[in-house]
Formats: sequence, C-alpha cells, structure tokens
Amino acid sequence: MLNYSNTISDIKTLAHEVGHGIHSELSQQNQNSLQYRYGMAVAEVASTFMEDFALEEIIRNASEEEQLTLLIDSISTDISTIHRQSACYLFELDIHKEYRKT
Repeated sequence: MLNYSNTISDIKTLAHEVGHGIHSELSQQNQNSLQYRYGMAVAEVASTFMEDFALEEIIRNASEEEQLTLLIDSISTDISTIHRQSACYLFELDIHKEYRKT
C-alpha cells in the first residue's frame, strides 16, 4: 500500500518499491532456495537505481531552477542512503560474527 499525493517524493517512493519488486523477481530466477536470499544492503541497490532512473526522467522536463533543486535533494538523499546502508551492512556483519562464535 502506498499513499500517493502526486509529489516528486511519491514518484521516487513508487520507483524505489518497483526496484525492490524487480530485484526480487530477477534474483529468484535460476537460483535454488538457498541462493536467492539477500541482505538489506544488496536490496537497496536496485531500488535506489530505479529512483535515480525516475529522477532522470523528471529532471528532463524540469526548469533549470527545478533541476538544481532536484539535484541538491538527490545528493542529500544519496548521502543519507549510503550512510544508512553502510550502517546496516556493518550491523549484519556483526550479527554474523556473533552467531558464528556460538
């Protein structure tokens, strides 16, 4: 379920979720049940790629001022995403290390 109010953020959210769906479907092809699972950091690669793809299309039809605003927002979002996914990866790594100790 997705609340949609016709904003750029809504379009990026929809694109993000579509990226997850495409990644999940493609990752299951030609894989056995032990191989098609993936961590959160990997899952975000396809979804952020799809967001960027949608943003490129939006920017193509925007004024110069809107383009600048969209690009600045995109850089800020990318920095947050990289930071969050790095933290998630390190968290997953720590969990695996602790599990293997037992």
